[in-house]
Amino acid sequence: MMLNQIIYSGYGVTIALVFSLLAMSAPVGAQTTLGQETPNVSVEQMIAQVQQLLEMVAELQRQLASRRGEMREVLTTARENLALGMSGDDVRELQTLLATDSSIYPDGIVTGYYGPLTREAISRFQARHGLPVTGVVDRSTLQKLREVRGLPTMPRPEPPSISPVLLQPSTEMTEARAAIAEADQAIQRLRAAMVDADTASYRAYNSTLLSALRQIPVARSHYQAGQYREALGVAREVVKAIKDVLERFPIANPVMCTADAKLCPDGSYVGRTGPNCEFICPPTRALPPTTPPGEVICTMDVKLCPDGSYVGRTGPNCEFLPCSTLYDR
Repeated sequence: MMLNQIIYSGYGVTIALVFSLLAMSAPVGAQTTLGQETPNVSVEQMIAQVQQLLEMVAELQRQLASRRGEMREVLTTARENLALGMSGDDVRELQTLLATDSSIYPDGIVTGYYGPLTREAISRFQARHGLPVTGVVDRSTLQKLREVRGLPTMPRPEPPSISPVLLQPSTEMTEARAAIAEADQAIQRLRAAMVDADTASYRAYNSTLLSALRQIPVARSHYQAGQYREALGVAREVVKAIKDVLERFPIANPVMCTADAKLCPDGSYVGRTGPNCEFICPPTRALPPTTPPGEVICTMDVKLCPDGSYVGRTGPNCEFLPCSTLYDR
């Protein structure tokens, strides 16, 4: 708005200069339409007035150039993403720029606060130039403001170059991770030792195993939380407890036998066992007698007699009974 006033003032001065020259070019002492005589003006006075008017025009031109520079400064320093409720020099510069066009910002108020009037002005500008009407000075709106004022568009910002940095794990982190892995291996050795352990060893192994299984999750929880020193201490306690119990209850190395089997007299199968990998069948037991001594057990086949009956074998020779005997009965 201020720029328009300066322009209009320049036009007014120019028009006044023209009329003054016309008036001064009239004959000295000429009569006006009202019958009054034009006062006599010397040539020196006319030159002085012209010089004064030329100085005024030059001053107006300097003011116009200054305002154009201010607009360029505004477009250069104004930042993106100005929106309702914001305040500061950026908003003040934006309002100064918008005020140069009364059709966009008829109020022309420069306060430094992004209020509803400024938002409406931005919305009008966006609608006029086919931009999304948001009322927010985004990058596309700022680019269009620069374009309208004949300034080069803003270069697209280059993403910051980020050099890859390889993070080296700390010493405590490395030691804690190794200690947890060692504790897992110790637990596996303890489980294997429990297979062939005697009763006393098994009880000691089992107690140590249950304690280790409760402590390992605690060590992992410390590790994930970045508490590497605590994780290292818990894992080392597990390894030490397993090592101690295996030393107090040692187990001889078991002999690995082949997996073949043997059929025993009682019909069962046994595998190789013991230090010499021998087959050991269970002891045989004598079966109790099922028939009295001297009695003969005959087969269960039968004979069909003429009368349609059947007779079986009997007697010491397991002969068929005579058919007639049964028939005579």
